[in-house]
Amino acid sequence: AARADDELALGAQGLLYYSSLLALPLLVAPAVLLGEASRLAAYDHWREPAFGATLALTLAIGASLQLLLFWCTLVTSAVTTLIVGNLKAVTTTLLGFWLFGRVRLPWFGL
Repeated sequence: AARADDELALGAQGLLYYSSLLALPLLVAPAVLLGEASRLAAYDHWREPAFGATLALTLAIGASLQLLLFWCTLVTSAVTTLIVGNLKAVTTTLLGFWLFGRVRLPWFGL
C-alpha cells in the first residue's frame, strides 16, 4: 500500500510544517477581514502569566496532536488514522457522558 510520504520524502515534521504554512492564509485573512485581529491586539490579559502559560500549554498540546496525527498517517494508512480518530471521538463522547452525566438521551436509553 502507498504511504503518504512515498513521493515527497517528508517526515511528520515536514508535513506539519507545510500544512501549517498552507493553513496560515486561511486563518489570517478572515481574522483581518472580520476585525478579529484588532480585537486580539487589544486583549487586556496578554501579559498575565496564567494566560501565557495556558496559551503555551494549549499550543503545545495542539501541535503535538497534529504531529502525532501526521505520524500515524505516515506509519499506517489514512484509513487506519480515520478509524482510530473516530474511535477516539466516540470514546471521548461516551467518557464525557459518564463523567459529567448532565446529558440525558432517553430515546437512546442513555
